[in-house]
Amino acid sequence: MGLAFLTVFAPAVLIGAVFPLVTAAYSTSVAALGRSVGRVYAVNTLGSIIGSIAPVVFIVGWLGIQGGVVAIALVNFVLGALIVLIVALRRTPRRALASAGALAVMFLAAWSVMRGT
Repeated sequence: MGLAFLTVFAPAVLIGAVFPLVTAAYSTSVAALGRSVGRVYAVNTLGSIIGSIAPVVFIVGWLGIQGGVVAIALVNFVLGALIVLIVALRRTPRRALASAGALAVMFLAAWSVMRGT
């Protein structure tokens, strides 16, 4: 059970942090916060619909199951990295540098796991 928890916990926390981070990156003022959240929610819903159809219809046929999983993971990582960096850059360059370093470490760890080393 401990291994299952460790395997699922980090991705679940990161996926759960996506919506608040995107909302923070997209919102420009408190006065327009409701409109910003609504737009982010609409894009999130559209992405969920596309994300549930695309693997079945396109990605598995083009890349196979393993290649599709890797491709989708890379897309998620790149989009997540962009969101984290945008939010960090809006706050301070030092935080953006720290975020970029953390993202690089996570990417290298994922890469080594995928390569089996």
